[in-house]
Amino acid sequence: MLPNDPLGRRWLDLSGANPSLVSQFRPVMVSFLGFDLNKNPKLMGTGFIIAGNEAFYVVVTARHVIDGLQLFQRPLRHAPSAVPGLFIQPKVSLDPRHLKVLRTDQGSARLMNVAYVTYAENLDVALCLITPQESEEGLVPYAVPLDCGTPSVGDIVHLVSCGGMDVSETSPPLEPDGKGQALRIERSVCIRMGTVTAVHKHGYNQYRFPCFSTSIPAEHGMSGGFVYKPRDGKMVAACGIVSADLDLTHRPRVDFSSKEESVISCAWPLLGFNLPVSILPDGTTSNALILDLVKAGDMPTYEDSADFFEIADAEDHGLRLRCKS
Repeated sequence: MLPNDPLGRRWLDLSGANPSLVSQFRPVMVSFLGFDLNKNPKLMGTGFIIAGNEAFYVVVTARHVIDGLQLFQRPLRHAPSAVPGLFIQPKVSLDPRHLKVLRTDQGSARLMNVAYVTYAENLDVALCLITPQESEEGLVPYAVPLDCGTPSVGDIVHLVSCGGMDVSETSPPLEPDGKGQALRIERSVCIRMGTVTAVHKHGYNQYRFPCFSTSIPAEHGMSGGFVYKPRDGKMVAACGIVSADLDLTHRPRVDFSSKEESVISCAWPLLGFNLPVSILPDGTTSNALILDLVKAGDMPTYEDSADFFEIADAEDHGLRLRCKS
């Protein structure tokens, strides 16, 4: 239950009561829009911007959002193969005809392109670079830095994501490449408050990655949003990424006292990811570790939360983080 709540509620929806907070978060929340072989559109999940400039934005989402996009774009005809633990380049098509990212601000909406995606098979987090379709000089949205700490059981947390997502075609494409297609897209920014119900440093059941659970339900489209600990006078920083809801019915939740939980991936493993600092026209990338970018002051994090981690060599030549002794 929420502390000091005489009604015994386990979670609350804060969106309607906090329009200014919704407006603050709206420009950093993105939605992934996939297209199948017949140009049919589908919104597949949420992401959020953790850094950026006029040229590109760094976006975090859940790995299974990218997997879902890949399956929707081109359903597999055989079983995929991969070496567990390795950081890989997903097979999702980044062609703008197959994948777009929606970002909205007050009174405006933009479709953006995805330039790069990477994830680790043993985690449910993914890292993306998205770029504007056209030059947007001076447009640098507020970003949500990473909080590399793990909340404790009983802590109050907020979940921020996109819900109510729906897309439909209002006019079919005029050309084979999809030009002329008109879409009607709906989505809203959701803010929910609840408590941390458990912490699983080594994974939980089929969720074999560092994670924690909350009393906040996560519904369709919310995967890839972020969770943060509200602190008076402190910056908002993402300590987790929405991964799964333990209720598999996917029905809308309106009972604030319901005993249902969501699984949240810890954010700190992102420190072990490579981020391209430049992409050449031939697709060649020059990479840097997120942890190194943080140490150099080029990537924001919450206070000194990243100082407790270091990169360790792992089996299969992958990279893995460990806490400093």
